[in-house]
Amino acid sequence: MTTLPLPLLRCPCCKGAFDYRESAPDYGLLVCACDEWPVVDGIPILQRAAIGVYEHTSGAAAAGGVTPSLLAHLIRGGRHEAALRACLVYPAALPHLSRISWGMSQRAGRLLTAQRLRRLLRRRAHATARQVFGFFFREDSPLGSDVGDYFILRAGQPRHLAALALLEQLPADPRPVLDLACGVGHLAHYLNAAGRQVVGVDINFFQLWIARHWVAPQTAFICADLSEPLPLVSDFAAATVCSDAWHYIPDRRRLLDEMERCAPGRTAVLTRIGNRAIMPNEGAETDLAGYLEELGGSVTVFHEEGLVCDYLARRAPQPTDARARKWLSLVRRAPPFKVPTGWPHALGTLGFNPIYCCSNSTAGTRLRFRFPNPWYAYENAQMLRYHPRFVDLKPADLAELRNPHSALTRQLIGQFVLIGLPSRFGTAAP
Repeated sequence: MTTLPLPLLRCPCCKGAFDYRESAPDYGLLVCACDEWPVVDGIPILQRAAIGVYEHTSGAAAAGGVTPSLLAHLIRGGRHEAALRACLVYPAALPHLSRISWGMSQRAGRLLTAQRLRRLLRRRAHATARQVFGFFFREDSPLGSDVGDYFILRAGQPRHLAALALLEQLPADPRPVLDLACGVGHLAHYLNAAGRQVVGVDINFFQLWIARHWVAPQTAFICADLSEPLPLVSDFAAATVCSDAWHYIPDRRRLLDEMERCAPGRTAVLTRIGNRAIMPNEGAETDLAGYLEELGGSVTVFHEEGLVCDYLARRAPQPTDARARKWLSLVRRAPPFKVPTGWPHALGTLGFNPIYCCSNSTAGTRLRFRFPNPWYAYENAQMLRYHPRFVDLKPADLAELRNPHSALTRQLIGQFVLIGLPSRFGTAAP
């Protein structure tokens, strides 16, 4: 686990430094001149907004949460697990009760989720990331199960490869990378595995909790609202990255000022940005010209499909005309691009890509590529270009896969059948 990044933190209101008063390991209060802010299970909470469950595309609260002041009260009273549960419990959807009484449905739904959470916390030392995703992304949760597929299967998605194509071009620098709207830490996992320090910021505590304990435990995560000043010192970051979130941020000019304060004159990588000129639209999209006006000069333009092709061909990213493309990637102050080596998606613990269904027999193992639902297939159809539909492995092949440098291992990494994932992710090992 990481230690609290106290030297990097500043109050988002008074801009002052913090005095950390620990109440228990991973729990305490950050005290500044104007207030006190809770640290829950190792994650500083530096925002005024309630700690709820936010729908990641709209920013709306899918489930209302607890206030930071109440969390501070629980921590002062030594009620540490109660503070954690308050951040993580949402009301399960109970349609049979909601037809009778909405209030009864909410109360019963919270009790049901609280029971499930207690069971999860009792076995958290042995739980996998996929099991934790299963807790938050159930059919009866406010988020549903489709978003769980988005997170569980992300490592092979075109949007992820497009981000990796640009991130592997970042020059070496001992300072941390600032990962904005970091979600559950997929990019932080890659950057950590590549030897980079990372500071991740997101408004969704439950996503940061998954990231810290199951996906990128070497990263320092901060729960904060990107519409407010970043609770971080000036001039600390080597670069900034924001993936699959930029067009959802309502006040991007303010955030750009904060990015410039934290990483003055340095590279900013913005990937998977929606182009308003191409339907359907969501969030606060604009067109390419609008984004370029926001970002100012020295911006290099890419589109997602082209970056995926560059990644697969192991060539330096090729800037292109992306005005008629839906998904843009923009790099502010791009470094000199070089021909890459190796496979970034192989960094981590090698296991079978979770998009494959495994069936075992005495003859060996058959892997079958399967989209989880039609919408996922529509959004990620490009995956069919670089994933084989079926893979049959004999017992001798499985033995060969235990050697990370064997010809078969390298082949299956290149086909995205084997990928590198966090050690606690919960994917079948070869």
